[in-house]
Order: sequence, then C-alpha cells, then structure tokens
Amino acid sequence: MTVLGEERPAWREVGGRVVERAAGGTPLARLETLARTSADPIGWRFRQPAAALFWWGSGVRELRLAVDGRPFHDVVTATNSLCYIPPDTEVTGTFAIDGLCRYTVLFLDPDLAANHDLPAPRRALVGFDRPPLVRALREVTAEAAAPDETFDLFVDGVARQSLAHLVRLTRGAEPEPPAAGLPAGTLSRLDGFVRRNLRDPVTVDQLAAVAGFSPRHFLRSFRRSTGVTPMRWVLDLRLREAEHRLAATADPIGVIAADCGFSHPQHLSTAFRRARGISPSQYRAAR
Repeated sequence: MTVLGEERPAWREVGGRVVERAAGGTPLARLETLARTSADPIGWRFRQPAAALFWWGSGVRELRLAVDGRPFHDVVTATNSLCYIPPDTEVTGTFAIDGLCRYTVLFLDPDLAANHDLPAPRRALVGFDRPPLVRALREVTAEAAAPDETFDLFVDGVARQSLAHLVRLTRGAEPEPPAAGLPAGTLSRLDGFVRRNLRDPVTVDQLAAVAGFSPRHFLRSFRRSTGVTPMRWVLDLRLREAEHRLAATADPIGVIAADCGFSHPQHLSTAFRRARGISPSQYRAAR
C-alpha cells in the first residue's frame, strides 16, 4: 500500500524528535509505532490518501486540532485514546505531551472497505474509545517491536477489526445488547475501570464506552444485569471501598472520602449514613 498519494496534495509534518520507530505492513494496512520527545506542544500538519487510525498509547495529554476546519479540543485519557482521520482529511494543530509520548498509527488501504462491500468511514472521530480495538492495537504494537513470520497476520487482523468498528461507529449502528444483559466479563471490566478511577468522576458515557455499547443500549442492558442504575452501582463500589478503608486503616476520613471519589467528607458521611444507617465514624468505632 502506498501511503503518499499523487491525486491530491498530501503531507505529514510532525514536530518533536523521534527517538523510536518501527514500521511494517501488508497490502491491507501499514503500521507505525513511534516515540517522540518534546518540551513544548508538538505541531501537527497531516493529510493522507489513506485513512489513519491513531492510538495514543502513553504520554499524550491534550489535543488542539482543526480537522477540515472544525475545531477539536480533547484531553486524552485511557478512555478516549483513539483518533480516526478519514482519507484526504486535513488536520492542523498541536498535541501536548509529558516530555515523551508513544503512539501507534494504522494506515488502512483505501480499497479495504470496498473489497468487503462496506461504506468507507468518512467521518473523523477525535477522542473516542473502543476497548476491543485498543486491546488489538496494544497487541500489534507489542508485536511490532520484534516482528516474526506471523506479524503480517496480526496487521491484517487489526486492519479488518478496525474497519468493522469504524464502519459501525461512523454510521451510528451498534449491536443490540444481549437479551440477558451484560456478560460477566463485561461487568468485571467495568468493575476494574471504576476501581482504577475511584478518585475521579465516572460518567455513563465512559462506562458505555468500556462496555462497547451506546449509552442508551448500555443503560438498558446494565439495569437488566444488575437491577440498579450504573450511577447507583458506582456509588455502591465507592461505599464498599470506604467501608474497607474505615475498618482496615487509620486514614483520616477526609483522605478516605477523597480517595473514594467523594467531593468532601460530608458527601461521604451523607451517602454512608443513607446507605448503612450510621456515620463513617460510628462505623469505624464499631469495628
């Protein structure tokens, strides 16, 4: 596959200094993994005839872009680390990094969608999440560090998987959740996500992205699985962790409240008393 085309002007200008780079490809896709350093926000000017899927693996904090003239400002986190740029789409702007960043770019063959009788995804997506796709990109990125005779299979696999997810996302169609609700593995993944982000606000949109559904489908299937709303479930996780900390540590209640995602000690006290019937200090004294 040729990344640089001749029909329309194409460019790829990125600031900073490249300190690591690996690349490889097949007729379906070209994969590049890069590490860059910079003390300042990195300038970016980009347009290619091939669709490009970016995974900001680590170190990228913030994007300030214009995509075909439309402004995007995005703070990059683990739950919005993907960026899709359709063919012949102009991108200009900067991305701020933590001194060193690592990211992966997958260039998709322009004919890949047509060869599968699918519409080519034409809508840019800046700052989105698709957990199965992130896992696949993380795996193929690791393979690129020491490719063997199976590497091309990994690249082709992630190219087809990327296309499938992008087609669904850009046309707004998603699979209906299972009639019985969310699988146990998905609930476990949601539990892990909330526990890793216990100090921070957690939204339904974030949870839906982790589960791989639209917010509407997620709300319906989550309640079917658990009998409660997602936000009630998140609150219960926060309270259970606070209970554990109150019983097992001598940490101040204010510290426990902050670590468990409550905005202040009174917020924890009110929620705790409503759910358990006693205050956090009474609970601790009874242990």
